[in-house]
Amino acid sequence: MNFKRKIYDELLNWKKESNGETALVIEGARRVGKSTIIEEFGKNEYKSYIMIDFSNTKESFTKDVKDIFEKTESYDDFFQILQLVKGIKLYPRESLIIFDEVQKYVKAREMIKFLVKDGRYDYIESGSLISLRKNSKKILIPSEERRIEMFPMSFEEFLMALGEEQLIENIKMSFNNRVALFEPVHKKAMNLFRTYMAVGGMPKVVKKYVETRDYELVDKEKKDIIKLYLDDLQKISRKSSSVSPLIIYDRIQSIHSNHSFEIHPSSFSSDTKLFTCLNNIDDLESSKVVNVAYEIKNIDATLSLGFDFSGVKVYSGDTGLLVTKMFYDKKFLDNTLYKSIILDKLSVDEGFLFENVVAQELRANGHSLKYNTFYKSNSNKLYSIDFFIENNRKFSPIEVKSSDYKSHSSLDEFYNKYHQYIDKRIIVYSKNYKEEDGIVYLPIYMVMCI
Repeated sequence: MNFKRKIYDELLNWKKESNGETALVIEGARRVGKSTIIEEFGKNEYKSYIMIDFSNTKESFTKDVKDIFEKTESYDDFFQILQLVKGIKLYPRESLIIFDEVQKYVKAREMIKFLVKDGRYDYIESGSLISLRKNSKKILIPSEERRIEMFPMSFEEFLMALGEEQLIENIKMSFNNRVALFEPVHKKAMNLFRTYMAVGGMPKVVKKYVETRDYELVDKEKKDIIKLYLDDLQKISRKSSSVSPLIIYDRIQSIHSNHSFEIHPSSFSSDTKLFTCLNNIDDLESSKVVNVAYEIKNIDATLSLGFDFSGVKVYSGDTGLLVTKMFYDKKFLDNTLYKSIILDKLSVDEGFLFENVVAQELRANGHSLKYNTFYKSNSNKLYSIDFFIENNRKFSPIEVKSSDYKSHSSLDEFYNKYHQYIDKRIIVYSKNYKEEDGIVYLPIYMVMCI
């Protein structure tokens, strides 16, 4: 079962625009579906393709294949022997060669510049975790690469997997026309969005849900992925350090007790240095298992300056994994979050799930994550804006509410300070669409539209 993914259109655009002049690099966390979509693309859009999985030494990256990279003396020999070993004929300008998990074999990445220049075939590389950056430090990164990011399935892709194309159309029509959905349709959309928060967007997990509708089996699939991530992060983390990618990833697990995604050096120990903390966050971010938001201090129309790196927010890359991760060592029946999500019993204290999934949706839509905290003049009261989106040389501040939406003091105070830069004020919440007092109240399932 292969799901429709919006990234497929990006692959088509690359093939058409590049015409063999660049290789495509798809970066993303493990298990987000990179290999599946690339192979599907190869089958559908080329006369033939060869896929080399550099992490698979039994079937794909065998000793014979490795010898092709290391012992052939010309590209004519390279392609001829590769076709013989793989048993697949390549056709000039009609075939694709895929380097999957290319970070496992740096020589292949190094060859891309010359393979692209040779011009006979198209090339797609995929990589995950810290991989592509760390393992390529000693080589000149090819300028002939075009990079795109791949994320877990978005809510729109989740609806497509469920065959809910009509609901997608209704949601987009409501958003574009700036009107509320018919109430029964709104309730259906919210119910499916809660399901999406519980299940998440990892393709294998979604597949299990579509096939079984069994949350316990879904939870087992997610635990397997979490274990894979923990094992990978353990390999790049120093055991003696007070802060590491693994420790930061585990830190997200305790969010339900402090209701904040923000991380500072003091979050780990009193002697943790800012530089050390940021380096480890950077490593974790490059793994793509998290989404990182940076604070904007000096607000202007571009939101491009004034990052305050002393505080960042670290979100789980997939909200469904976060739900399971918080009860990772317990039985499925002990997972009270599942019950509250599915039964629509989320409390104010569980609003961090809404914030996490909004971060996930914004990143899937191509937005960078930025936030702001500020004090009211002559006051010690701290206000915060959760996210910003930019459009038409202005920006829209976003405040996320899980339940009580009547109070929006942060949004009001922010508007008073920076109204000249603001396009729309947006509150993301669980009720139906409305506009009131200059504020757009956006049901959370409509975040896929912005």
